[in-house]
Amino acid sequence: MCYWERSKDASHNMDAIPANNNVTGTAIVKIALGDAYFKTTGCNDWAKTG
Repeated sequence: MCYWERSKDASHNMDAIPANNNVTGTAIVKIALGDAYFKTTGCNDWAKTG
């Protein structure tokens, strides 16, 4: 199981997380301009696209 999280600041509080998910298999995450952090746990390598 892979968990990913986009966060607006280092607190990672619920108010600072605009999007997150638990996934199996392939995941595509669009990082927004206001995101300061991208955190993952248990995921394979990520590849930048676009």
